[in-house]
Formats: sequence, structure tokens, C-alpha cells
Amino acid sequence: MRVGSQQIRSTYSITNANFVACHQWEFVEKFPMLKDVFPGGTCLLNTPYDKDEAWEGLPFAMQEEIINKNLKFYVINGYKVSREAGMGGHINTVMQVCFFAISGILPREDAIAQIKKSTRKIYAKKGEEIVQMNIQAVDKILDNLYEIWHGAWGMGHGAWGMGHWA
Repeated sequence: MRVGSQQIRSTYSITNANFVACHQWEFVEKFPMLKDVFPGGTCLLNTPYDKDEAWEGLPFAMQEEIINKNLKFYVINGYKVSREAGMGGHINTVMQVCFFAISGILPREDAIAQIKKSTRKIYAKKGEEIVQMNIQAVDKILDNLYEIWHGAWGMGHGAWGMGHWA
């Protein structure tokens, strides 16, 4: 996604990014996901691992790139969250909520309020129970979004930690 204060009218490849999101775990080993991320940028990863196993599940080269570029690194098990929230295996909403919660494009509270407002509008005809289920899903997503901190002194030495984002 490209975001700017002016309408973007052309198509072009992104060669430098502040934010990269990977929705499919399989891409981690297939593509150089972090090649074009600026140092100090942000990476959001949908991982099949629990929060305490996510770092160790990454390929060594990706761990090294996260550390060397000093990236902010966030994980969520989007498929698990979507199933538990009653959304089946659909992760679009999960990843959208995560993006707006951590990207800084909008103030976090404003972004989440707008997502909930939109959710209310989209599901209003289906009844208040469905509306509430989907609004609770947004909160569940935030409850399962974690920032993983990595130590600058090396991989595989327990030099990481995690923080709850909600």
C-alpha cells in the first residue's frame, strides 16, 4: 500500500518502504521480504507460531536483517485469531486492524474507532449480536498483536522479548 498526502496516480514499484506486512508465512522463505525496508522501519508478520515461538521460527537471515536494520517487529497469528473471532480463516480484517494500530498513519485510537464505526455500519442489517461479535473481534485482534524486541548482540541467545500491544 502506498500512502501520501496527495492522490497517487501512477503505478511503480516500491524501492524503499517504512512498513512491510507479510500476510502469508510461506513468503518468509520465498521472497526477500525486508530487502527494501528503511532502517528503523516496521515489519508486521502473520505467523503460525505463538508469540513466544515467533522469533525462533524465523529464518536466521531474516532475524539478522531485523536486527541489522533495527526494525520494529510485530507478530500475530492471524488465522488463529480469525477462527476464534468467528471470521473463519479470513485474515483481511485482522491484518487491517494491525496495520492501523501500528503504522501511525492515523492516531491509533482514531483508527480503531473508525474501524469499529465501519464495522457497525457494515453489519447493522444483520443485527446487534453480529455487530457486537465483529466489534469484539477487533478487540481480540488487538489483544493478540505483539511487538517482538530483539537483542543487538546476536541471534539464538535469548536476546529477545515481547510486548503486548493492546
